[in-house]
Amino acid sequence: MRKLLIAMLLMLLIGAPAEAMPIVDDENANDSIGTAGIQISRGAEPSAYVGSFSLTRNDADFVGLGALVAGDVITAVTTPLEDDVFETPDTILGVFNAAGVRLAFNDDAGDGFGSAIRFLVPSAGDYFLAVSGLGDALFQGLHDEDGSYVFTVSLDLIPIPNTPPDCSAAIAEPEELWPPDRTMVDVSVVGVTDSDGDPVTLTITSIFQDEPLASVPGTDICGDGAGLGTGVASVRAESSGTGDGRVYSIGFTAQDGHGAECAGTVTVCVPRGHHGSDACVDQGPLFNSTDCGG
Repeated sequence: MRKLLIAMLLMLLIGAPAEAMPIVDDENANDSIGTAGIQISRGAEPSAYVGSFSLTRNDADFVGLGALVAGDVITAVTTPLEDDVFETPDTILGVFNAAGVRLAFNDDAGDGFGSAIRFLVPSAGDYFLAVSGLGDALFQGLHDEDGSYVFTVSLDLIPIPNTPPDCSAAIAEPEELWPPDRTMVDVSVVGVTDSDGDPVTLTITSIFQDEPLASVPGTDICGDGAGLGTGVASVRAESSGTGDGRVYSIGFTAQDGHGAECAGTVTVCVPRGHHGSDACVDQGPLFNSTDCGG
């Protein structure tokens, strides 16, 4: 039994971080799925977790594994510590889903009284491991076992395809500039999301407008847009007094740091006036806002 469990423990740690992360036994708050809490969260890499646990009469130990996906593999081992032959306490081990359905069970892994399970996750969801004493098939703590054990858990994770950011709901902030006082105003792109939760980096790639550029001889006013290659655009709060309002079209890309990206365009209106009939009419990206030559 000793050789079997030691071999399994070594297998757990292969490919895991050099220092296994701890899990904790709380005798007052982990006797069921409802009180277990999530101690292990799915990361980006395979991982191993080790804790010094104990069983007492009327005690069961539950550990929440959090959200896993189909194809992940859970490996769990209990190693009794009260004698040299790994027989006390005599444990049983189970895998449960969030609904409390037992999906896997082991009593004795090999000749001793420790337990071991290797479980292939069938579908996405929250999963739990439970340890109790011999005879407590319902994992309610109804047993007479008493003693310490080592609980070792590993997660072997399948790669999850990276999803690119979503630019479809992007808007400019602000979407309207007023008053048209010819000052340069910073405009951010907001509303880009990433379903994987990856941080997204935005880059301004183009700025166009539907009115000719401002260029006043004898002044430093030249061009109506700036910020290409950065995360924030800057455009001039100006519009023709005789036109239908100026519309800036700001192109951008959003990258998630894993090689995936999306691209989009947001618009900013500079109204001719603040009257209902003076709303901006987008005539299209006719002029390059960053080109002083128009």
